[in-house]
Amino acid sequence: MPITFGYQYFNFDPEEINEENGTVDFLKAMDLFNAFPWQDQFEGVLKLIESDRSTTAPTIFFFKTDSNYLSISATDDSGFLVHYRCNLKYGELFISNNILERVHGISVEDCISEFYQGELKNLLKLFPLEDEVTDDIEIRLNYNKLNLYTPLLIMIVPVIYLIVDGSHDFFAPIMFLVMSAILFLAILPKLLLNFKYWKNDSEQVIKYNPKSKVLTIDKKGKTLEFQKSQISQVELVRARTAQRPFELYQYLRFTAGDSVFVVTHFTIDPETLLSILNVNFKETEVFYPKLKFNTVTDKEKRRREHLYDVKRKEFLQTCADWETEKLLTVVKQPDHYADYAVSAATEILERRAEK
Repeated sequence: MPITFGYQYFNFDPEEINEENGTVDFLKAMDLFNAFPWQDQFEGVLKLIESDRSTTAPTIFFFKTDSNYLSISATDDSGFLVHYRCNLKYGELFISNNILERVHGISVEDCISEFYQGELKNLLKLFPLEDEVTDDIEIRLNYNKLNLYTPLLIMIVPVIYLIVDGSHDFFAPIMFLVMSAILFLAILPKLLLNFKYWKNDSEQVIKYNPKSKVLTIDKKGKTLEFQKSQISQVELVRARTAQRPFELYQYLRFTAGDSVFVVTHFTIDPETLLSILNVNFKETEVFYPKLKFNTVTDKEKRRREHLYDVKRKEFLQTCADWETEKLLTVVKQPDHYADYAVSAATEILERRAEK
């Protein structure tokens, strides 16, 4: 069975895989594994992590079919994660770069060899895959409105004080008012967050189709629809660890073109939504996690434009020799490829049409 090769770099979308033309035999596969720029990728991973951004694990793939493949990934030089999918089952094994820590002395080279011989299923313990979700996933606010007022419960303290004190002297009402004012000022930031989060989420319904990778936001009767590849930035905003009064408050801010929308933890746990969408993100910790919609500075816009140009040029060079049929696949399936890839593939096809 012919085997093909693909790879992911640290700055790829988690679902983006560059597949190369032609088949590879075992010796070629070993060369590709050894020649992959692992150290450069590790440095890129570290830089993203240091800037509070998530990253895609640098990975190489060997495909027999879309449901029968071997992947080898690593984010640092401690070792490699071998992932093997065999139709409806999968197996994984971490292989340490410290020979003494390897399970049964198994190496990456052993896994590649067994995969080529069709025996890897005997080397790894396989587990059944979970059923893939292909229908629309609908996400809407599921939060009891009464919870908005829970911070007010503390206001019962001055009342208890007034009852327990029982002296009814001149200072009792004054103390009651002072305590009430202090407590109200203390809970006011939480109350404001509650109502802002509720107002934002109560007026929107989110749908995501994992198969077509289309994200739809229906808000106040206005519908926004994006391909996943059109989302230029996802930011997880949460309170700093030391800010215990606001530790539960967090939200995701999505930027797609000129549109920005927010989903708070009132609707869904942000990390759950990130897992559903399978996207990389930036984490931002703030003193007070109020909702902000417009955060793209001119500097950030220039950075994104520069990154787009760089990746587009890289794609133009990488795919200049691709067959026309493969380039057409990129153009016809923009939801599966980054916008710079679609643009570059379109340019290559236009050049060929002019000849």
